[in-house]
Amino acid sequence: MIRILFLSSDPINGDRLKVFEEFNAISRGLRSVLREDEIYIHISGAMSLKDLQSDFLTHNPNIVHFSGHGSINGRLVFKNADNYEGETASIQNIGKLFELDKERISCVILNACYSKEQADEIIKYIDCAIGINNTITDDIATIFSIIFYITLAKGRSIKEAYSRGILQLKYEKKNAEDTIKLMHRKKLNCSDIIPIRYIKESVSEHVISNLVKEVAYNNIHYDFIISDLTSLLRKVPYKISLREFWEEKEKGGLRNVLQNLLDTSTENGLSDREIEDINDIITRVPLILSKLQRYGFYSTRNKAEIEEMEVEILSIYNRALNLLKRFQR
Repeated sequence: MIRILFLSSDPINGDRLKVFEEFNAISRGLRSVLREDEIYIHISGAMSLKDLQSDFLTHNPNIVHFSGHGSINGRLVFKNADNYEGETASIQNIGKLFELDKERISCVILNACYSKEQADEIIKYIDCAIGINNTITDDIATIFSIIFYITLAKGRSIKEAYSRGILQLKYEKKNAEDTIKLMHRKKLNCSDIIPIRYIKESVSEHVISNLVKEVAYNNIHYDFIISDLTSLLRKVPYKISLREFWEEKEKGGLRNVLQNLLDTSTENGLSDREIEDINDIITRVPLILSKLQRYGFYSTRNKAEIEEMEVEILSIYNRALNLLKRFQR
């Protein structure tokens, strides 16, 4: 799941900003690509400095997006909690907040004038940050953000998302390459950081080839196995996700096949060992899928752990397919 905390601050003594228009445009863009249960995006309006820590703790974001004003000395402007006028935040104090959340947040977007200096402070702790070199208009910020987030939702890198956002602005005759700056921590490359990797990875080729051998030629005895799995095989060119392969709700995934086999264990002569193996698979896969989803938005710090979980789940899928071989004609 992608978790975005959208912070906005529009003090009464500043120029009016179209922060809600930007938020709604980003939300629509994400929902055009991802399912509702794959997105968590929360807007905190009229932000004051007093609210920042509680919002971070409450919403556990993986991406933080700030839409508001910045002062010419590089500080972000928040609303004063007492009189709703603007007050600037210490660059170091904002950086310290991100240091405390560095294990979870992989990218920060500061759509505020003169925010590059704050972004420079943030990347001491966070993998990537986007800041503004001078001034920026509402329409440029929104156009860039829409394409940036849609690209991330497609499973692409932060570098590509940034480049596509800049390119879209050029298409619309709004060159902002010198204004919107992408920065990253030392020894990191934003081309290697793919935030939304989660459970969109395709099932490996050897799993698919096993499925084809077992199902495509109708050589598995039970009709429900044939009908359930062949429907999934038709999706192979589009890459089946690990979760979809397991729990395809409309047509039935591997979980339903195994459960049906378990429900008919007596008449079909399953051994105690086979029943135990199927129960173990049905128990373990959801646990790994849930853990993968919690790690859904990741930085380079937990990439190895995600890959290890993917290898484990593919291994379990192969165990399930080996069980099905017993029911060939």
